[in-house]
Order: sequence, then C-alpha cells, then structure tokens
Amino acid sequence: VTATDVANANLGKPLNITLEHSPVLKAAVWERYCSFSERVLWEGTLKYPQRSIYSTYDYELFVDDNTGEGHIWIPATKVPAEGTRIKILYSTATSYTNYGNITFMHEENNVTRTDAESLKYTSPMWGLTFFTDWLGVTHIFTIGNADFAITNSTKLTDGAKCSLTGTMDWWASDIKVFKEDIADICVYWQDDWEANATANGITVTFDRFRLYWNIAPPGEDVHIDWAHIDVDYNITVVYIAADDAYNITIWLNINGEGLEDDQLYDERIPGRYEWVVVGNHSRALDSVGAALVSAAFKNKQVEIGLGGLDMPDIAWGPRLPYLLSDMGYPSWRGGPAWTNWYDSIGRLALRDDWCTTWPVSSSNVISVGGPPANLVTEYFNEFTEAMMIYGILPPLTTDYLVDSIFALSCWNKTAYHVQFSGGEQTVGYAVVSTYKDINGTVGFIIYGWTGQDTYYACKWFHEEGIFQLQDFPLCVTSLILEIDYSTHSPSVSVVECLGPISETLVHGVKGGIHPDP
Repeated sequence: VTATDVANANLGKPLNITLEHSPVLKAAVWERYCSFSERVLWEGTLKYPQRSIYSTYDYELFVDDNTGEGHIWIPATKVPAEGTRIKILYSTATSYTNYGNITFMHEENNVTRTDAESLKYTSPMWGLTFFTDWLGVTHIFTIGNADFAITNSTKLTDGAKCSLTGTMDWWASDIKVFKEDIADICVYWQDDWEANATANGITVTFDRFRLYWNIAPPGEDVHIDWAHIDVDYNITVVYIAADDAYNITIWLNINGEGLEDDQLYDERIPGRYEWVVVGNHSRALDSVGAALVSAAFKNKQVEIGLGGLDMPDIAWGPRLPYLLSDMGYPSWRGGPAWTNWYDSIGRLALRDDWCTTWPVSSSNVISVGGPPANLVTEYFNEFTEAMMIYGILPPLTTDYLVDSIFALSCWNKTAYHVQFSGGEQTVGYAVVSTYKDINGTVGFIIYGWTGQDTYYACKWFHEEGIFQLQDFPLCVTSLILEIDYSTHSPSVSVVECLGPISETLVHGVKGGIHPDP
C-alpha cells in the first residue's frame, strides 16, 4: 500500500487492485472452503469479501464479463496503512469461447477495366488484425491472397452494378500449440474453387483466397478444441461511365456462424500438476519412479511444475521446497525422522504458503512412494479407496488387515499382502489413486508396498497405464495393481478398480465385482 493509496482513502476513495490474469469468480456466496474462492490476506489475517457468509467484509472481487479483467476493490474505510503488503490468491480462467467476428473492408475507386480483369491482393495492409483474448492468447488474422477478375460481356451503362456474395467454410479440431511455439495455420480456397456472379453485363469472379491464422500462447500450452472459420464475402462492383472505370467494395467477415453455438473457436490451457513429491526419507528408487510418472504426464501434454519433498532435508537441501506443515506434535511412529509433523490427534496438513506464485494447499500434487516413506502419500492415504495399513497390530485391527493394502469399496473387503519365497519377493502390490480434498488440493498417488513395487507401478503407468486409463469409467478413482515377479520381466495386472462406493470390471479383465461374503 502506497502513501497515495492512503491519501486517496482519506478522501473517501477506494483502493482498486487490478489483477494480472483473468480471475474466476467461482462462488456467488464466498466460503473459505470453496476450492476456487479467492483469498486476500494482510496483517496476517484472512479477509472476507462483501459476498461472504460473514457479517463484516474488507474487500470484493469484480470481473468484467466482456473483457475478463478483474480487480480487488477495498473500500476507503478498510484500506490498510502505508507499507502494508496485501497478498491475493485467486484462480484463473483456463477455458474460453470466442463468439465474435472479424471484418475486413476495402474500397477502391477508378479501377480501369484492364486492371480489373486481374485484381490480386497479396498481404494487403487492410487485411490484418490481431487481438489478445481472456486467456492471454494472441490471435493474428492476415489475408495472404485475394484474387478477383471483373469482366464485361456487353457495353455497360453508367451505374451498372454486380455483387458477388457467398460463404467459404472451414473447421478443425484438436489444435495443440506448445508454449514455446507459434501456430501458423493457412486456410485457403483455390485451384478447383471458384465463385461467380453476373449482373447488368458485369461478371465478378473470385478464384483464390488465403487466410493466415497465427496463435501465440501466453507462456503456457494452449489447446484449440474446436475452430470454425466461416468467411462471408460480398464483392460489389459499380461501373462509372464518365471514368470508364469501376468502383469496387470488398467486404469479408470471419465468423463461426452456421453451427449450434456459432463459436469462432474454443480454447483452453490444459491442466498442470504443480508438484511432484517424494519423501525426504525415501530411497532413490522412488525418485526413479517419479521421473517415469512425470514423463507419462508430459507425454499427454500435462505440464509439471516443481519437484519437492514431504518435509525439509535439513542436511542436504535446506532450501528445497517441501509441502507439509510442521504441526508441532510427535508422531505415533518411532524415531526422530517423523517428529513434530502431526497435529494433536495424529493428522497431517499441507502448508498454505503464499510467499511465491506456487501454491501448496489447493494445488495439484503427484506423490510417489508409500506412506512409510512419503508423508504426503500418508496425507492422502486417509481419503483413498485403496488404503495401506501398516504399523498397526491387534487388537487395534484384525489379523487379516495387518500390513496390507486394503480395498475399502471392494464388496468382499479384500486385503492384499505381498508374498515372499526363500527371502525373495514373488508377488507385490501397488496403488494408483486420485482424490480431491475439500480445500481444493488434488492428489495423484502412486506407490507400492515395497520399493520395487513402487518402481514397477510407475513403469506400468508410463508405458501402459496412462493410455489405458483414458478408457476407464469416470467413477474409477483407485486401482490396485498386482506385480508378478516370477517372470523374467515382472508383469503387472489390475486386480481392483475401485470407486467411492463400489467396484467395477473394466476391459473385461481388470478388477471385477467380488462376491460379498
């Protein structure tokens, strides 16, 4: 807050803070646990907006419906002291539909009949326009070529007129523009294409048109899901006898009309995982698995943000980012490694750190490695339908659940246990699961009971799983994998396909309905 801001507030003027990106005004009634509600903080206190459920307020978020621009409004009576830092966390729009149209118009007078027989416009100055939309994507439309021929078949009278009208149609889907590139799209009608009109002895022929569309992303990958480029045209020619020449008007309109929604294009910035996390006390093989999982998402054009740890590595990486909040209570585990990361009743919590542009709580997180090695996985272990149960003995649990991966929504409550023979592992189990917390944090969790189970689960996800999951029912949120080590190259099969309330069979061989005992 500047001295000018405070002086204006003393005169009764509010403080308006323009936001850099287009914000999402998600909730008509603000509630602090809504995933996409903005957060405004100063003087160490979370402030409430005017539309909140609370009786007092300190600010409001406004978004312009036409431009997508947003600003935080703070009434004059609530403007804090000079030098106060105001922190604002807000969600941004990631999809946009353009229903607009673009018009090019050109008038040219006294065109001789000889010149009119071959009119060729190549990259004309009047055929260029550009704009930046809500998502920060810059679109440039340029006419590359527009070729016409105007002829007469009889002696013309003054004022003789001919108009050629029509529509050139083009559409496309699934255009991907990577953040480091600019898409160059050329839409053309030529060769065997031709449009003609004859009236009052004048014939107008339109036989070539090229339109260039350049798409420049805003530092993020952009997907154009659908583009519908109609070019409506009207070329009007009027003969002026005194000059023995033509006056020509060219009107071109680019639009998306003719379909149900009449959109010019639909675009979106695809999802991103802000974090890939391994445990500070994990082994190196979890990091190898995390590399495979990250590569799998990148293969599907899902961006990865940062790598991090569950808790700080004081000895070797005190400046590395970590995700858990130090709650100050000892763990139920033995040993100093886990001390002070739990609350008073043994729960974990994510940090709510606004010091950088990378959120923790409310972000998207990939967590690799099981709960014993990675406390971020343990954080999500309480919510997923496939749960690792470890370190708990009877009478706190039943014998068949000890040291198991438990399928919570399986009808027969199956618990899976790894198998060994002669000290060597023969069968392993792993979990692939996702969950969205009430605070908006999305977790993608992948781990095995042993370290090598984690590795082969990540390998399966990289090579096969991420493609197979595209055809899975939306209700499946957790998988349990079985790894067979009896073969030279361990094989992986899906033995459970679990949802929040039940299980299912996928592809005829994965998971299934297990009879209720």
